[in-house]
Amino acid sequence: MTKQPVLGTIIIGILVVLQSLWILAVSLGWNFVADISLTGVLIATLVALALLLVIIALLPRGSKKAEALRFSPVTEQLAVSGVRSRQQDVVADLRWLDPSSPITIPVSTTGVATIIVNSPGIEIRTDASNVDIGPNMDMTWVRKDGKKNVYVGPGSGEPIIIVDVTAPTIRVTSQADIS
Repeated sequence: MTKQPVLGTIIIGILVVLQSLWILAVSLGWNFVADISLTGVLIATLVALALLLVIIALLPRGSKKAEALRFSPVTEQLAVSGVRSRQQDVVADLRWLDPSSPITIPVSTTGVATIIVNSPGIEIRTDASNVDIGPNMDMTWVRKDGKKNVYVGPGSGEPIIIVDVTAPTIRVTSQADIS
């Protein structure tokens, strides 16, 4: 996939080609350019390029925010494979997952990882410095496992869903309306 050149790049390219043609015409001694000062044309072209660059730099650009990568596994096999993203935020919707035995779901991103769960038997393992657990989740920090903090939801016995999150910021909620 190639990126399309922006308008400023095209205009600057045209000006550079025109300046090169001007220098070629002067070096060949063509009559229509003999009366015009080469230094004046060079200075005018450089000033025009500088003004063009300033104008282009000040033009407003539309901001395109990358949409979060959605991960909604419906089978245990999909859940165990997890989700990984280098640049996008990740929204892992695990509300519909009902595993028959305890499973570990890896979630990895350099952005924000949002975990949506309803299960009381949930365990979140993370080394993130910014963890935001929704007030309706009733999850508590229980221990440190190596470098990872372990947060457990209400319920008795072993957790049925273990989410191993690698992200700088984590949000845990039961709400689907995440902005």
